[in-house]
Amino acid sequence: MFNLCIDPVLRVVQGDASEHLILAYADDLVLLADSPTQLQANLDLVFQSLTRLPLYLNPTKCKSLHICGSPPTGVRRSTFYINEVPISQLEEFDFTRFLGKPVGFNACPDYSSINDLSQLGMSILCSALAPWQRIDALKAFFFPSTQVAMRTAQFKKTDWERIDRMLRKEIKHTLSIPENAANEYLYGHRKHGCMGIPIAAEESDLNIIDSAFKLLTSRDERLREIAVSHLSETVRPRVKRPPSDQDLGDYLTGDIEGPFATSSNKLSNIWTIARCASRRLNVEWAQFFFPNSLNMSGRGNSPSSGRWNDRNGGKDGLNFRGRRGKTSLRDTPPCCSN
Repeated sequence: MFNLCIDPVLRVVQGDASEHLILAYADDLVLLADSPTQLQANLDLVFQSLTRLPLYLNPTKCKSLHICGSPPTGVRRSTFYINEVPISQLEEFDFTRFLGKPVGFNACPDYSSINDLSQLGMSILCSALAPWQRIDALKAFFFPSTQVAMRTAQFKKTDWERIDRMLRKEIKHTLSIPENAANEYLYGHRKHGCMGIPIAAEESDLNIIDSAFKLLTSRDERLREIAVSHLSETVRPRVKRPPSDQDLGDYLTGDIEGPFATSSNKLSNIWTIARCASRRLNVEWAQFFFPNSLNMSGRGNSPSSGRWNDRNGGKDGLNFRGRRGKTSLRDTPPCCSN
């Protein structure tokens, strides 16, 4: 029903423009424009088109954001109207949510969301479930619930590390092992006798890299072109020329030599955070627009294929530690053998 009603509005606003002027998901609409005048004209057009259906916009639920890239870069005060009713403006550091992603300029992180996530994990581990059920529920419900926040980079890696530390203590309590027990037992691969619990801080980096990879290798040619164009615009100021394929690969790899040693990006976006994540995980990007393009230090052709290699590394670290306890096991007959 939404598609039948909204599609004519999208076509009227978009017209023959090569750039996106409107985005939509169900009944959520986002209008994009290069000037306040154009945005107001598109708002009027959307209002008139929906009124004929008849559908009505609620100005109290609408937000506007005017960003100017000319010095001084930042938010500008511009008032927009829906049926002569002004809609609220987003100031710097403010945000609104669109499809679960905070949108704004220098938006402050919404720590209530990450607090809710950490509370979910703690509630599972402190529940009355059996120990194996708690661990299984943590994998089945907690970590999948973090995917949107991780893929949209809503929080820093240090925030996820704090959650890891918080959960680690309760996980060890659930497994009835001492707090100073080797962490590799928790995070190593299950086929080696470890628990195979994901590390939230590591998963956040992998999800960011995976999101960038999927944009650059999308089956949608138009989406792929937009992603490559946006990446090129991000790299161009760093190399002071139209970037080559090698430049793009070096940038995403996290290279700090040559032109990347003396320049930086003024604003953060998906490519800058993917670059930082790749550098932390030693991920190498090469010829990103071809299949089998992403090499993760010999881990495979996609970011997700390297996850269990890290789990294997945890097993190797656990084996290297050897036996550190004060007690030893002896070959003694079981008490029931007599």
